[in-house]
Amino acid sequence: MPRLQDLAQSRKDAFLVSIEKLKPGENVREDFSDLSDLGISLFNMGQLQPLRVSLSEDGSSAIIRDGERRYRAAKYVNDHYEEWSRGHVGGHKFDVLLCISAGQNIDPITRILQQIEANDQAKPLQPMERAKAFKVLCEKGLSQVEIAKRLGKTAQFVSDALRLLDAPEEIKEAVRGKKMSATAATKVAKMKDPAKRAAAVERVKKGEKVKVKDVAEYTPLGLDKARKVIKKANEFMRLGKSQVDRARWMGIVHGIEMGVGLRPVEF
Repeated sequence: MPRLQDLAQSRKDAFLVSIEKLKPGENVREDFSDLSDLGISLFNMGQLQPLRVSLSEDGSSAIIRDGERRYRAAKYVNDHYEEWSRGHVGGHKFDVLLCISAGQNIDPITRILQQIEANDQAKPLQPMERAKAFKVLCEKGLSQVEIAKRLGKTAQFVSDALRLLDAPEEIKEAVRGKKMSATAATKVAKMKDPAKRAAAVERVKKGEKVKVKDVAEYTPLGLDKARKVIKKANEFMRLGKSQVDRARWMGIVHGIEMGVGLRPVEF
């Protein structure tokens, strides 16, 4: 009778480790507060993904390099096992967890990049967690462009993430508490007008939910750039496939011209 093992290669770096011998290592994730959904999934379905670990220096434990959230969720299951297993057939409890080797001599930069990528594929990092991780990578010698290339992101994505660290502390707390999006917080961090920045902070202190449109700053287009935009818009207007398209582009041209003083404001 055919066996699945006949089609596979065994892994020498895969093993079961006592949950008591597993220890969290350095992790870019800081928020482990929401474990209930993952815990219920582990209880019902078992462990579907292994942890990546390396041996501690004294050889007494396995240090978790990727999978701390799964490890914590497994412990959460064990704490709730008696309650959840009442009237339930087939629930899982975890004395051991399946692990694979992360290697012993992995450099810190690669480890952080792997953690960012692994977390984003499972439960994405919180914006502030990602910003701190990017900062550590910069401190270890990677440029923003290099970080972007290694993670398949744009340089602007990395730059905006790092800009969060320049935001007032109240804004950072609002992002952590999901009362403000990272995009809105980045706009506050970029604000050049101290009064507008202070106004945004004051709204957050009052407990208001601040959206991107609430903190968008008006930036003058500038006459030279306006003329270039108008020229391009006029080309689109001439090429419009319908009268509606041409009218729409004409309205855009007139609006820009009035905004920069090339056409009198019409009421």
